[in-house]
Order: sequence, then structure tokens, then C-alpha cells
Amino acid sequence: MTSNFLLGPLGLVVIAALSWAGFDLVRKMLARAMPPLGLLALLTTATAIPFLIWALFDGVSIRSGYWLPAFGSVALNIVANLLFLEALRTAELSRTVPLLSLTPAFASLVGVPLLGEVPSGLQILGIALVVLGAFSLNAVGAAPRTDLVGTTRGWVAPRGFWLMAGTALFWSLSIPLDKLALTASSPQWHAFVQNAGVAVAILVELARRGKLSELGAIRFAPWTFLGALALSALAIGSQLF
Repeated sequence: MTSNFLLGPLGLVVIAALSWAGFDLVRKMLARAMPPLGLLALLTTATAIPFLIWALFDGVSIRSGYWLPAFGSVALNIVANLLFLEALRTAELSRTVPLLSLTPAFASLVGVPLLGEVPSGLQILGIALVVLGAFSLNAVGAAPRTDLVGTTRGWVAPRGFWLMAGTALFWSLSIPLDKLALTASSPQWHAFVQNAGVAVAILVELARRGKLSELGAIRFAPWTFLGALALSALAIGSQLF
């Protein structure tokens, strides 16, 4: 009974959610010790390796129609990860990370035209509650907005809010593309491509800036980095499966 739950869809969702939450916390700690681009390059490179080994062990199977959604997902993940690391560096974890709950809400809406998956009435209600909760968390203490007459209308969210909301949006756009890619490959292969693609793009950018030395900052938090890798692999693997 327990094994069926853990390996079933609901169990994998719970494992993925807990793993992402832990990964977000550890990334916040790492973002204080390392430059964001160097951190992203190291995390994605190191996460890609075990998925590649797993994919080669099981046998790589890539069918037609894989590469277009796969590359689209990689591009969206590059933008999302950069926004995420900047949000972690500049904003409160307790107020910005809950905004990532908008990711499945956005993904459900994007899935309608891309996948033909229409949410039920109850699911739409759940999406609305998630959006309301995410915005209400950040409404408290937000800066008031004043018009020309001097009356206060609404609020202006801090920069971290928009960075994390943008992260949720770009990650949500990548989820339907991941699902399309997974119809033409295995989860472990797609996890490798996703991480390797982000890693290559960030390493090229670091080389262009002459800042590959940023990778050496890992020595300041090696054990925290290993913990982040374990949580990352568990989160990505359970989400894709």
C-alpha cells in the first residue's frame, strides 16, 4: 500500500514538492556564498551527470518530435533559473518562494492550447485560490502606490515579487513542452538534456565574460552543494516521472 502510494502519481507529486522546497532553501544558502551564474552552471552540470549515466544504462531512445520541445524547454529553463537565483539573492525566502505555487496554475492554463487538457471546475477553483494566496502573501507590507491626486490605490510589489512571479511563468511555460518531449524520450534522458542544455549556455556566457573562475566558489560550501545536488536530482526525477 505504501509503495503503491510513493510510486503512484500522487506520491511522486508529494516527493517532488518536498524536494523542490528543500532545494529552494539550500539554493538560498548557496546564493549567499556563490555568484549566481557560477552556482547555476555547477548545479546543472553536476545534476546532468547522474541522469546521463542512468539514461545510458537503461538505453537511450529518442523518437521523432523530441528535439523541438526539448530545446524550447531548455531555453525557458535558462531564463527561469536566472530570474530565480536573482530573486533568491535579493528577496525574502518566506515571501517570494510561495509564488512558485503559481507555476502549476500557469501550466494548467498553458496546457489548454498546447495539450488540449482543460481543467475541471474544481481545478479552476483551486487555481484561483492558489493565485489569491500567493498575491495576498506579498500584499502585506508592499509599498503603496499614489496617483497624481495623492490618493493611495493598491500596492506596488517589491522587485523580488516580480522576479519570482516571472520565474513561475517561465517554468510553467516549460512544463507542457516537457510533457511533449517525454512522449518521445525517457524521463532520465530528458532530465539530462534539460540540465546539460542550461549548463552549456551558462558556461559559454561565463567564458564570454571571462568569469569561469566563479566556479571555484564551490569550495566555500561543498557540503551544502552536495545536499543541493541530491535534492535537485530527486525533485527533477520525481517531477518528470
